[in-house]
Amino acid sequence: MRIGLCSVLSWLMVVAFILMGGPVQGQTIKMPGETGWNVVQGFAGNGVEGEVRSATIGGGGLDGFPNIVTGEGGTIGGGAGNRAGELATVAGGVGSSAEGFRSTIGGGGYNLADRDSATIAGGYGNRASGSHATVSGGTINTALEVNATVGGGSGNTASERHTFIGGGTSNTAGGLASVTAGGVYNSSRAAYAAVGGGISNSAKARGAVVAGGAGNAAEGEDAAIAGGLNNRVSDNYGTVVGGRPTRPATPIPTPATHLMPAWAAGIRTWPRGLTPSCREVRTIPLQGHLASRPDAEAKSMNPARAPLFLPMPRITISVLPPPMNLPRAPPAAPVL
Repeated sequence: MRIGLCSVLSWLMVVAFILMGGPVQGQTIKMPGETGWNVVQGFAGNGVEGEVRSATIGGGGLDGFPNIVTGEGGTIGGGAGNRAGELATVAGGVGSSAEGFRSTIGGGGYNLADRDSATIAGGYGNRASGSHATVSGGTINTALEVNATVGGGSGNTASERHTFIGGGTSNTAGGLASVTAGGVYNSSRAAYAAVGGGISNSAKARGAVVAGGAGNAAEGEDAAIAGGLNNRVSDNYGTVVGGRPTRPATPIPTPATHLMPAWAAGIRTWPRGLTPSCREVRTIPLQGHLASRPDAEAKSMNPARAPLFLPMPRITISVLPPPMNLPRAPPAAPVL
């Protein structure tokens, strides 16, 4: 009787264990006596691929969007349509894939971490495709190389090793260890170049820096632009503090007599009150004090009226018609 009572109690305990902790729909547990543990919970379509061991799926999944572990030790916390590779983790979200070895995706939607130790904290449509690359969040950001980092924002691309983009929109960091802190449409294209922010600024040479502003371009090595609008530095080590390029000054006509060459010293002047109008204007390059001008042409010019545009390397001279032959005064009448 005692043996029968013990058997009944044992069977009751087994039934209670099955009811309380046994597998339910969509849940599979491999016990320690086998080659490894796999724990799959949630939607019945969730599962592991091939002979993967030590995989964990905490739950989630939808019809047509199951959670799948593709590598040993992979973990999916929940969500739907997620995939995790070897020792990779997807905490949740939808349609994300951590296929890289030891890669991690915290959540969000349709994120991809496909290189070793790559990390995406969240956001939508982000990609970490470099070893140890990081995308903290945002939308459609990309970190493509070793240790590349994008902090957030949208449409940003860190495409070279050790590059950093803090945030903003449509920024790029394409030089070794280059930095684009933020702003819109900014780019650091050369090694160690940096752009602090602003709009449409670019640092195109090694070590070039643009702190801010709009439309600025640092094109010389170690050149710097602090801010302003549409400034450009093309020389190495050049610096612009701010402001904007000055517009070309309006040419101021000045007398050219102080630059009169020797060949023009004896030119006659026009009779007072009979200055003719200009019929032709020529632009003549300055070449060695204009000594190459032929004397015949010099006699048809009036340097005193020639407008000079400084500091442009060309001089504008008015070509005037030859002097008119004035009629002689009639002879005096004889004195009677």
